[in-house]
Amino acid sequence: MDIVAALQATSQGLAVLKQLRDIEKNFDIATLKIQIAELADALTAAKLALMEAQEALSKKDAEIASLRRTFQRSTETVEAEGYRYDKSDNGQKPTGTPYCPVCLEVEGLLIRLVQAQQAPFGDLNCPKCKAKFGNVPTFDR
Repeated sequence: MDIVAALQATSQGLAVLKQLRDIEKNFDIATLKIQIAELADALTAAKLALMEAQEALSKKDAEIASLRRTFQRSTETVEAEGYRYDKSDNGQKPTGTPYCPVCLEVEGLLIRLVQAQQAPFGDLNCPKCKAKFGNVPTFDR
């Protein structure tokens, strides 16, 4: 359920509450019990919907925080020859081995490429997505 459903359930509960208030003094106990049960159902549905909405908002908050960290980290990098590298001490030149462009583009993750086993120097692999890159330049630290 979403926030709209929670609002609808709350509105339904308030409508039942209004009906309860409008019952005359010579009411029927069975009718009163039915309306109280309807009110309880509506309020329970509203509570569940609000709990689900809170969970969804918490997940979105966590994702936003993760994206902010990634964005902050990406501002600490520099692009060279189609790859992202850490910035050198002077902040302008690339240093070290690059980050995986696939993981960066698809998931927003900065995963450093590693030397491919039994491959010529300059061939790097991503340990996460397993993408392979040939003849990748690396820069002294």
